[in-house]
Amino acid sequence: MKKILFSMVTILIIGCAATPAQTPEFTYQGRLLDGSLPASGTYEMRFRLFDAESAGTQQPQPAPITLDFTVTGGNPVTVANGVFTVKLDFTASAFPGAARFLEIGVRKTTDP
Repeated sequence: MKKILFSMVTILIIGCAATPAQTPEFTYQGRLLDGSLPASGTYEMRFRLFDAESAGTQQPQPAPITLDFTVTGGNPVTVANGVFTVKLDFTASAFPGAARFLEIGVRKTTDP
């Protein structure tokens, strides 16, 4: 019995040690409309994180992060049939357990 228990504990410890650490990166998928129709094409997007829905402070502090997906940066977002997907990483310090609010700015690459 002790041998079985020891084996199970050893397996659990090894399994826990092999578990990769969680990262703050997450995938955001959205739906974009151009007027009343699903958008398609290449868009520039800006993502910022705040600590309040209105008049909040950009996060994380003391060095806020803005994630830009632009043509000049080489990574505009492709929207197909209204759907887009981006990976966002604001770093772990942006998520201390408090509520966070995501601001998204969008512009078609052909707009001035």
